[in-house]
Amino acid sequence: MGRRVGDVAEARRDLSRTHGIVEVLFDLGFCYNQAGKNELAYDVYIRIPDVATSEEQQGRAHYWAGMSLKSLGRYDEAIREFLRVPYLKTGGMWGITSKLEAAAVTSFKGDLGQAQAIYEERSVRIRTGLRLGKGRVGRSQADRGQKAAPGGQKPAEEPAKKE
Repeated sequence: MGRRVGDVAEARRDLSRTHGIVEVLFDLGFCYNQAGKNELAYDVYIRIPDVATSEEQQGRAHYWAGMSLKSLGRYDEAIREFLRVPYLKTGGMWGITSKLEAAAVTSFKGDLGQAQAIYEERSVRIRTGLRLGKGRVGRSQADRGQKAAPGGQKPAEEPAKKE
């Protein structure tokens, strides 16, 4: 027989002990994204920083909130969300990943000067290999920067993203 209604609090405690509510929220947001319900995913991701137990979780939440906004075509909001991550104390891998995504969306919008400024920030160049043009990310981003049209012209299409 199933649990009684009074056992909901116990079920929540069990869930928190085994998976943690933050990871459950990430899973829920991911399911919404996969189903094409990006607005619902965004609503989930923006709630995570309030209950996150680490800066890694906060950074990941802002990154995925930005990705949801990008999928919705809300590019200015997505850029702001991506750029929130590096201002956490550590930012971790999500700080660099978010800066690269912000630069890509900025480039897509046609602001190539601002995109280049983000790509050329010291933390991005060193952590990705852009400084030396080495590594998969460094080569990819360096190629993207070289293909940018002079004079701030808008690129023909959004850069492809592997998942």
